[in-house]
Amino acid sequence: MVQTDVFQESLATIRRSQNPDGGFSSLSSSDPECFSDTAIPYQTTFVTAHILISLASSGVDGMKDVKDRAAEFLLAQIQGRGSANYWSRTSSEISNKPYPDDLDDTAGVIAAIALHDRSLLTPEFLAKFVQVLLACEVKPGGPYRTWLVPPSADQVWLDIDPVVNANLAFALHLLDIQLEGLDIHLDQVLREGRLVSPYYPHEFSVLAALSRRPTKHSQLIADAIISRRLGSTWGNPLVDSIALASLLRLGNSDGPWRSEVLRPATSGLTDRPYAFCLDPAQKGVKYYCGSSALTAAHVLEAILLSRRNMVTTKVQAKTVGDNIHQAILERVKETIFLLPESLAVTAWEFVSKGIEKDSRRQITLTPFLAASLLGDKSKLVSESVLVELGVASVYGWMAYTLLDDVMDKDQGPDILPLATVFTRQMQHTFDSVLLDNPDFHRWQMQMLDRVDAANAWEISEMRFDAEGDLLHLPQHIPEYTGDWQFVDRSIGHAIGPVGVLWSMDGDVDDAAREEMLSIFSDLIRVRQMHDDAHDWEADLFKGQMNSVGVRVLSLWYEQYPEKCGSSVRVAEVQEEWRKLFWISIVPDYSNSIISRCDAAIRRLEPSRLLVTPQPLIDVFLQIKKGAADALRGRDEMLAFLQAFKP
Repeated sequence: MVQTDVFQESLATIRRSQNPDGGFSSLSSSDPECFSDTAIPYQTTFVTAHILISLASSGVDGMKDVKDRAAEFLLAQIQGRGSANYWSRTSSEISNKPYPDDLDDTAGVIAAIALHDRSLLTPEFLAKFVQVLLACEVKPGGPYRTWLVPPSADQVWLDIDPVVNANLAFALHLLDIQLEGLDIHLDQVLREGRLVSPYYPHEFSVLAALSRRPTKHSQLIADAIISRRLGSTWGNPLVDSIALASLLRLGNSDGPWRSEVLRPATSGLTDRPYAFCLDPAQKGVKYYCGSSALTAAHVLEAILLSRRNMVTTKVQAKTVGDNIHQAILERVKETIFLLPESLAVTAWEFVSKGIEKDSRRQITLTPFLAASLLGDKSKLVSESVLVELGVASVYGWMAYTLLDDVMDKDQGPDILPLATVFTRQMQHTFDSVLLDNPDFHRWQMQMLDRVDAANAWEISEMRFDAEGDLLHLPQHIPEYTGDWQFVDRSIGHAIGPVGVLWSMDGDVDDAAREEMLSIFSDLIRVRQMHDDAHDWEADLFKGQMNSVGVRVLSLWYEQYPEKCGSSVRVAEVQEEWRKLFWISIVPDYSNSIISRCDAAIRRLEPSRLLVTPQPLIDVFLQIKKGAADALRGRDEMLAFLQAFKP
């Protein structure tokens, strides 16, 4: 059986298995590998939730009606509540085999609906869900107990399960919520290998749940999955599909896993149920839950993930940008290891970490991006110039990052020697490029003068004293009077793109260079506004103001003029400042970002300079989307606050 046949058969299995109410039935068997005619049929919330998670995650085409009906079924399970039950609300089991509601099924329902259509999760439901979380909280921010029972219940109902907490973390991630306590707990679970759950028959359940959200432990999870392989299989087509999909999600597409998907997919055994979780025991005997549709959904997910990774690999293979990126890194490494050994090792480690985090290669390839926007004129820009400008960009970015960390008190002054090294290397690289063009070098120094002046203004005007959680608020709040306050600290990032035009000296004029500088200044401005909207709270609590923090304090001082220049505790002001942000600042600020992005895009579309501006337009559209999401989040937050009654 070829993969295409299995794909179509899996679709057919899911479609014919769906019940009229949109849910999916399951079977319960004492044999995890055999669900015979004696298996007991059940109607659960759990199976439908996990089928929809796989279908929605895979992006499978042609199943919208199936997914819509599954979502309707799941919505009916949480209607008027903040939680779900293992059993369907309309099943006979809900009364003759009763269980309390639980966080595992609740997390599954939330994840499934959020992946399918997040707008279906109303603020009223989310407010109730928060109350459920608070009732199950072991420590502030997690971990959480499985069952929705009082703390005085028998100990058997008060367990803290690794799979349940991993599934909950995934659901919260889809709601843009990250809880430090829950993350710390799951990190410990993973490092200590505590992967066994009384509710699941194998350890892949927690590993699969952990693989579904961004994690710094991707390799650790992948190693744990691979180490549990027995010969050529993890056990059966369901478990194989779960394991392979997890490896592909974790970025292990360079291994054999894409081709491995063919094995379970063509085994001829993908149209049957296998044990996925445990059902209620019968007379002391374990029973397992399985579903043909659930097996088919996981097989589909693995197949589609393997195809997606294959396409991505083909598109990214051997581009000009790859070659320039590699040449830049080789030049940086070469110059760094001319430094004294101890300093060189530290410098290269810092550069390597920065480059690793930069998945879009903005640090190395911004000059290359600028050249690619010029159409045929990009041929006038030599590869050596793009490499040198990229090297200078790497050093400038690293110097900026370290100095910013010191200014923001995220790191101490002991890193300043390294920042000085990067600054000297940046300037040396700029001095070595376009040697016959002194105008470029004078202009480049002017740009760095702007950076230094902006840093000096920020240190003198935008800081106040903070001792732990005690804030000594400023008497004077600075005003934002021009674009320079948003742009100039980062204007160094525009030197590379404009330097591309300086290298074409006879073919472009001053107006073209001013246009390129203006375009990248627009980009720096909206990015800074976007960052300020995300960082204002953390910045204020460290004694730093940004453009949003200034607005928050100004509005607060208007309400409480006696607080101007006073000392306050974070806990006294945090909630009030958050409300000021969401209610009074987000609308104007987000709309300002949107209007600036729209204006920049209008400038780009008929640009006489940029022949192929779409990549840059896409960046502005992404920032605009972030601002639009903030506006939508504000509406959801206000509705949530209205509905939430602790």
